[in-house]
Amino acid sequence: MAGIFDRFRFGAKRELEAWRDSFFQRLRRHAAQVCLNDHDAIVKQEDEGEEAQQTECTLPHAPILIAFSGKRQFSWLFSPPLSKIENYGKQTRFPPGWPRELRADSEVWVLPSSSGRAAMTTAQRTLPYQQLAERLHQIPWGDIKKE
Repeated sequence: MAGIFDRFRFGAKRELEAWRDSFFQRLRRHAAQVCLNDHDAIVKQEDEGEEAQQTECTLPHAPILIAFSGKRQFSWLFSPPLSKIENYGKQTRFPPGWPRELRADSEVWVLPSSSGRAAMTTAQRTLPYQQLAERLHQIPWGDIKKE
């Protein structure tokens, strides 16, 4: 039984690492695509194939806010996965390999799962969502700074 469990854990770890790498790549592509669309900027590709690597866009177009609904997805961006998220809300710790193409002031938020499985009161569950909504309203959308 232990061998089956170990193989499952290894397979799950490999699958989640692949998911993490894919997620980081999608964030990078998103930032580059927004740069292309907003400024008709040219973002070179080093390779024409499926695995084309895009060079950095010098204009800041990464997400300002990135929110995870549930702590598991965020904790699995770390290797080994975090055993505990200190608190819901804005995070100060970023996983290794976090895309450097993202803005220096990008914020990562972890919110409680909306499924209701966690032993929390409605007030505890909704507070991080309310805090994120308040933060969203504080962003001066017409005055996003260009770094």
